[in-house]
Amino acid sequence: MSSRHLEAYLASLPRGVDSYPDCVQKVSISREFLRFLPSAGLSGKVPAPVEELLGKRLPASAWVPEVHACALLLAILDAHFSDAEAFVARAYVANKELLTGPLYRMLMFVASPLYLARNAESRWNTFHRGIKMATESLPQEKSGTAVFRLEYPRLLLPEVLARSYSTAFKAALEAAGGRSVQVEVAGWQPETCRFSCTWS
Repeated sequence: MSSRHLEAYLASLPRGVDSYPDCVQKVSISREFLRFLPSAGLSGKVPAPVEELLGKRLPASAWVPEVHACALLLAILDAHFSDAEAFVARAYVANKELLTGPLYRMLMFVASPLYLARNAESRWNTFHRGIKMATESLPQEKSGTAVFRLEYPRLLLPEVLARSYSTAFKAALEAAGGRSVQVEVAGWQPETCRFSCTWS
């Protein structure tokens, strides 16, 4: 398996796979998302802490380092996708499948795009610690534009994974009834990333 993205990511961090241990996410996020991504053939080819995310030993309530989750997604990109564009496209499909499945279908049925946008920070903070989400702007009506910003330690979130995050925002807005939804990475920097979301 090629490991170009994974190796470059870990080499960019101050302590490799052990970097930024205070930045964590609920393991349930990775576990649910991985159900819709190919992950075969990674055993023994990723660092042991990353491989642990492939198993079921950790309880759903456990917190795991964001670096480990990012590293696993990059390993999947290296092993199963021809390029970053193909991975981002599959991430969008995976997010749509996840958010329209039985676990989230009822939640999305009673939500609206504006409700999701107004509650994005609180929902993010439920599942992430150490990466801050800030709302830069929200529409006053049911349709419009919302801009969110993520702040994180240097190079924790690589650009390709920021683009995959944008597909999660897009899929969520669509599942909540948004039309003509567009979500773009409006600006990625080593320590911050902005997302522009529009819908009607």
